[in-house]
Formats: sequence, structure tokens, C-alpha cells
Amino acid sequence: MNNSNPTDTVLDFFVYAPLGAALHARKHIEGFAEQGRQAVEGRVDLYRTIGEFAVQQARQRSDLRFGALSEWLENLGFGAEPAIVDEASGVTPESSDRPDSTEQLHDESDLQPEPVAGYDQWTAATIVKLLPSWAGTDLAAIRLYELRRKGRRTVIARIDQLLDRPASGR
Repeated sequence: MNNSNPTDTVLDFFVYAPLGAALHARKHIEGFAEQGRQAVEGRVDLYRTIGEFAVQQARQRSDLRFGALSEWLENLGFGAEPAIVDEASGVTPESSDRPDSTEQLHDESDLQPEPVAGYDQWTAATIVKLLPSWAGTDLAAIRLYELRRKGRRTVIARIDQLLDRPASGR
């Protein structure tokens, strides 16, 4: 390439160099392809695992929050069907077949994950201090968790205040 002739320099850059690169690449293309495949497949597996974990966590959090929100709305009287009461006995038709609602809540409590990581280790005083920093759906989820697990009245009452609800220990 140390040609002083401009024509030779142009031929080197635009003809001979690309041809040489193509011939060299042809010999090594399988190795390059394998290296690229290994790099991409490793990352794809990692990203797939991370994505599956994120979806699982989001699903758990949304189930928890949706359940808490649904119960909160039902407690406010939204979405609940009116009960049919037998005026003579004062009993609804389903009430004799269903367990007491508090029994049902305690039976399901083992299935419910903590609303916030480490929540079960926190004292009521710590939780009450942190409550104002959470959104309404988070508060509803924490309230439901408290009702189903520890039932700490101070935590439930503070959540009710933040949600502008009349206090109820249910």
C-alpha cells in the first residue's frame, strides 16, 4: 500500500482490500457465527429468566392489591349483592352454609405474601410512621394483610384515617 501511484492506491482501497477481507472472512465466518450465537443465547436466557421473575412478582403484587381493593370496595358497599334475609329467622339463605367470615380470612392468611418485603418484622409503630408514604392501593393491601394476619388495631385505624374511612376493626 505504499504506492506512490494514485491509481494503485485507489485499487488497493476499493478492490483488493475488500476482496482480501471477503476471502479472510469466508475462512473464519463459522467461528464468528458461533461466537455471536453463544453471546446472544446466553443473554437471551438471562433476560428470559429476569422477565419471567418480573412477571411473577407483578402478578403476585397485582393479585394482592386487587384483592385488597375489592374487599375495601365491598366493605364500603360497592359491588356487594344485597342480602336476602328471611324476616322470620333473620338468616340469609347462604349464611348457614358458609363459615364465619373471620374464620375464612384466617384460613387464607397463609397464602397471602407480605405487602412489602420485611413487613412481618416491623413493629406497629414503624408501620404507622411509614403509612403516609404509600398510595391508596398499597394502603388497602396492607389493611387487608393486617386484618388477615396480625390484626393490629393501631395500624388498621391509621390506614382508615389515611383513607378517610370510619375506623372499623371488622
